[in-house]
Amino acid sequence: MNNEISDLEICKKISNNLYNEYFTALEFISLNPDYSLLKFREAIDYIASLILEKNDINIKNESLFEKINILFESQIINHTTKDRFHEIRKLCNSGIHKELDFEGSKDFHKQALEKLKVLIRKKITRH
Repeated sequence: MNNEISDLEICKKISNNLYNEYFTALEFISLNPDYSLLKFREAIDYIASLILEKNDINIKNESLFEKINILFESQIINHTTKDRFHEIRKLCNSGIHKELDFEGSKDFHKQALEKLKVLIRKKITRH
């Protein structure tokens, strides 16, 4: 029996909304890196919000930065997870914040996506 589960399968098991955001992000990696980064950021924001909701922590209009910190301060996620969430958030910022739109920004965004892929495109083994 194959004990591996793909990142897409995990997203689908969590929520159709998460699956759709993540799948769209993957689909647009080459065609539109800015949009892909936006969708990855929306996916991580959705995950953070979902975890907060499942732990009965009601927050409104908090930034992704704050959501991640609240999860850590509430001891829901560990230091490594907090760091990874922030790393993803920072990588995705280039697709969100248009002040980073400069000559060569497409290459910059592609590099950010490559780093992001290293973080998220790994197979996860069930225990």
